[in-house]
Amino acid sequence: MGYAWLKEFGNPEDPESFEYIKKYSPLHNIQMPANDSAQYPPVLVLAATHDDRVVQSHSLKYVAEMQYTIGGHERQSNPILMRVDQKTGHVPSKPLSLVIEEQTDILAFLAVLDACSQLEYPYAHRDNSVFDIYQSTKGEVEISDPYRWLEDGDREDTKEFINSQNNLFHEYISSNPERERIREKLVAMHNYPKSKTFGEDYELEVKVDLNKLLSQDPSTTTITVVETLYNRDATVLAYAWCKNGLTWSTINFLDSKTRQNLPDTLENVKSSTILWNGKEGIFYGASIGSTEPLKNQKLMYHRLGTNQSEDVVVFDYPENPFAAVAESTTFVNDEKTLLVSVSSDNKIFGQNALFTADLPENITGKLEFKPLAPFANSEYIVIKGMDRSVLVKTNLKASNWRVVKIHLDNRDESNWETVVEEHPTMPIDWVAVSKDKIVYSLLDNATSWIRIRNMTDGKTLVDRLPLERGTVSQYRFLGRDSILLKFETFTNPYKIYKLNFTEDVSKLQVYEEAQLINYDEKDFVTKEVFYNSYDGTTIHMFIIHKKTLSLDGTSFAILWGYGGYAQNMMPKFQPYKAVLLQSFNVVIAVPNLRGGGELGKDWHVAGMFKRKQKVFEDFQAAAEYLINHNYTTKSKLWIEGWSNGGLLIGACVNQRPDLFAAAVPHAGTMDMLRFHHFTHGPDWILEFGNPQDPEMFEYIRKYSPLHNIPMPENLTQQYPAMLVMTQPMMTLLFQNIP
Repeated sequence: MGYAWLKEFGNPEDPESFEYIKKYSPLHNIQMPANDSAQYPPVLVLAATHDDRVVQSHSLKYVAEMQYTIGGHERQSNPILMRVDQKTGHVPSKPLSLVIEEQTDILAFLAVLDACSQLEYPYAHRDNSVFDIYQSTKGEVEISDPYRWLEDGDREDTKEFINSQNNLFHEYISSNPERERIREKLVAMHNYPKSKTFGEDYELEVKVDLNKLLSQDPSTTTITVVETLYNRDATVLAYAWCKNGLTWSTINFLDSKTRQNLPDTLENVKSSTILWNGKEGIFYGASIGSTEPLKNQKLMYHRLGTNQSEDVVVFDYPENPFAAVAESTTFVNDEKTLLVSVSSDNKIFGQNALFTADLPENITGKLEFKPLAPFANSEYIVIKGMDRSVLVKTNLKASNWRVVKIHLDNRDESNWETVVEEHPTMPIDWVAVSKDKIVYSLLDNATSWIRIRNMTDGKTLVDRLPLERGTVSQYRFLGRDSILLKFETFTNPYKIYKLNFTEDVSKLQVYEEAQLINYDEKDFVTKEVFYNSYDGTTIHMFIIHKKTLSLDGTSFAILWGYGGYAQNMMPKFQPYKAVLLQSFNVVIAVPNLRGGGELGKDWHVAGMFKRKQKVFEDFQAAAEYLINHNYTTKSKLWIEGWSNGGLLIGACVNQRPDLFAAAVPHAGTMDMLRFHHFTHGPDWILEFGNPQDPEMFEYIRKYSPLHNIPMPENLTQQYPAMLVMTQPMMTLLFQNIP
């Protein structure tokens, strides 16, 4: 998936991008602090063996380099550890039991830091003959890569390295007598009914038995069902599933009456939705003739009762072999017209285009697609297909998004109708449409502001629903007269409100509410503060803690960050954090860093390419705010982040090891000079820039975590304690960890 990251980071092979990326790549900026009394904070890197991401080698190489450069230093007693899950994937595809074990281990790691002494780390041989040549603005630059061998997860020495790291980690946390008590608290906090499908009363019925899928293959340890969809008359259920954390999927078909699988099996499915064509067959996406996840993807049509080899290609996009053509498909015009979204042109992050084709009676080959909304340095999200028109949310000429109606018979942009105009300060988050009502959520400093309008005349029925500060994460219409809204906060798992359009629409009825045992959200407070980053930019941040907390700097605190890919860090209940709040009196802080989408497209752009360092500075300024306002001290502050957030943690630990007590990067992109060589990595160039561009190389090399590991300048200081977590076969993030 590295190809996909080019959108966010830029291309390291572009000389200009290379100059920039090398400056922050965590792998390439590891050095002991110059101060003779300083050391790195404790570090825990998390990883896993199976997933379609580009993370495993990033983490393996990063840890090897950290332990070599930092761990062996005479003044470094803070631990630098890694935890590697075997045959699992990124959190969404993990069984809850494995999530709880991981969270238990993180808390156990943090709980024994005071008792740590210098560790003897597993040996990882350095092959100093391996190097890459990059073009910088000043000419060729040779970059050594002594742990290149760790990129090969099938090598025996790589497997031995992973096992040795896990053994060291588990030996380390075994000294914590509280581990089992921590685990019990996490299990209890996870133990509440999860309302994912909500609405009128229904009976639970087992449709797909995951235990049977597990029993079919002894090498399979985890199964995840990623999508299910009935055909028109509900006689057949199509379901896509993946194993061991991999994001390649298989689609099977279940007979509703017999509950037996039909003979049809579809393999090599990737980044695809399932769309039934009536009851006869489905449209789905598969990468044909390639083992790379997003290369040569084609939209296929499978007729039920036939072999996959008979499936026909109905659409592809040969202009760009890495274009995703099946992530979003839907019908318009009373199911007579097929609409597909194609992303991207590999130059602009989040860019896509829409195409439509009229469906023939019999599908025997490629359909005749016509552009509906062409590539235009913008994004289109289809809300709903109507008779001869489509409602679309777009940031074309609207950094904070707008909603437009595009007519199939009059497609030119000049004829688009604006249904919801762009708000000057609040981006549109999501939009829901019934027959005559449009309900949409604006982002008010990363919280949901729900507004309701008439579809017929555009009249505003409710300017703002009277909700607390939090997140409306799901919705469901009940007929045309009412809607259910699922609401959550950092301290409340969910509350479902019912809104009846035939009554006073400003009044909300509590329809369902989560019930947790021995837990009361009223014990906690969520604050919203604003602080200045290093360049004076104002940053919004949530701070959550017990109401009884004393602001005397004695509390432990966790600073959680992401800052990339236009992702919104909104209030979300997580049992892991709830346990920290309730049982350990920890302060939790979540800043809305540049690179996110909380303030629209411009906020995302402000943290991309040569502006990536601004994200790290926003995060470091957040840490200083917590310390200066007596929430915690440097010796009690730990930082944590996933994926792009793992990169954030790696870069910030390198740049400010004096500021943190501990760090937990999950599945981070640590080798910022080679991220684009694996799976989806090339797509990330649109976020980070291209390290093969001379200017971006200079920039990226300065922050690449692997290439900038220092010892602290203060000789009385260490690196933070570190726990690096990854997965050995993550094909999305790969394993970038020396």
